[in-house]
Formats: sequence, C-alpha cells, structure tokens
Amino acid sequence: MRNQRSLLRSLPLGLLLGAILCMPAMAVNSVAEKYVTSAKLVGKGRLHVFMFKVFDARLYAPEGEFDPTRPFALSLSYLRSIDSASIVDSTIKELRKQRSWDANTIEGWREALAGIIPDVDPETTITGVRTDAGATHFYQGEQMIGEISDPSFTAAFFDIWLGDTTSQPQLRRELLQI
Repeated sequence: MRNQRSLLRSLPLGLLLGAILCMPAMAVNSVAEKYVTSAKLVGKGRLHVFMFKVFDARLYAPEGEFDPTRPFALSLSYLRSIDSASIVDSTIKELRKQRSWDANTIEGWREALAGIIPDVDPETTITGVRTDAGATHFYQGEQMIGEISDPSFTAAFFDIWLGDTTSQPQLRRELLQI
C-alpha cells in the first residue's frame, strides 16, 4: 500500500517530466508540418563521436517516405554544448569530404552558416528543412534563424547525414530505416 501511494504521488511529476521531454519533438513536428505535406517520422538515431553523445536526429518526410528531391525536415536535438564555430567547421569539413567544391562557393557557405548556426547546449534543437524550391531553412525550436537558397548547398548539406557517402553510415541507416 505504501509503495502504491508513493507511486501515485510521483505520477504527476513523471507525467510532467514526460511532457517536457517530448516538447522538442512536438516543436519539430510543427516546423516539419509547415513545409512537409503529411509529415511523418521516417526514422531517428543518435550520433556518437567516440564515447560522447552529440545529438539525437529525427527525419520527417511526406507520409514517412523520404525522397531527397521533395520537402523534408531533419531535426538535431543536441546532447552537449558546442560552440557555433565548431559546428560550422565540422559542417564545412563534411561538405569537402563529399566532393571538391570551388573555394568561393565553400567560403560563401561558411559565411552563411556562421551567421545562422548558434552555439548549442543540451536544450537546443535545430531543424533543417529542405523546401519545395530546394532551399534550406534553419529553425531553432520553432523560430526561423536563417536560410540558404542554393539548391547545391541543400543537396550537399543533407547528404552529410542522408547521402551514400556519409561519414556516419549507421546514423543514415537509422534515419532512413534501411
């Protein structure tokens, strides 16, 4: 009987904590729904670098069917603090691994990302949306923080996680459910 009372007393706190933990996912759905018709979760995964948890990723697409030529949303919920410059540097490094880009193009993308990507902490969720026009819109929570309208950037940027030559094939498999 005592254990049941204890459980009942902790239930409201548990429900509250559950609701709080689900908030980032709910916010991502609302961002995805702005751009993706019938947005549904395709897959999710966690990026580990060595023994460190970096972020949880979720991919949303129409009816849960991913097509890189149609709108979709990729959400990254960070699990550690990382400064903006480190994120931008890692992104540029990954873009360069995919193919050899013109120096002016890559520096233009670096500048654009530096003006968009904030420092993150374990409460930060950033969502990148591939729009119908092939642009990338960036959101922090539900607030738009920037846009890069170059379709070449959009394809290369999302290929970091979703492309055949990703440096994180396990995360890709989890996101695409393959």
